[in-house]
Amino acid sequence: MPDDLSRSPQSPTQNLTPRPQGCVAATATIWGCSTGMLAADLLFSTEASSEAIIAIAIVTAAAASTMTVWLSGHVSTSATAESLDPESHSG
Repeated sequence: MPDDLSRSPQSPTQNLTPRPQGCVAATATIWGCSTGMLAADLLFSTEASSEAIIAIAIVTAAAASTMTVWLSGHVSTSATAESLDPESHSG
């Protein structure tokens, strides 16, 4: 019996690359600051319409920043691996 058939199939989670721990810390910082900004907005805003617009802007910026951090963390990990590969530099 061939060895390939006797092995159990891998779970899908084994193929996922782990995210850098810096992404989790950056995400916590982004949303911690955003929460503080939302609290300040609620305390110091005098008009309800401006309060809603500022709150939407804060949440949108935090979401976009979080997405950028996680996507760039994945790309920078790949770029670092390629830059460490001596065969990738032809000169």
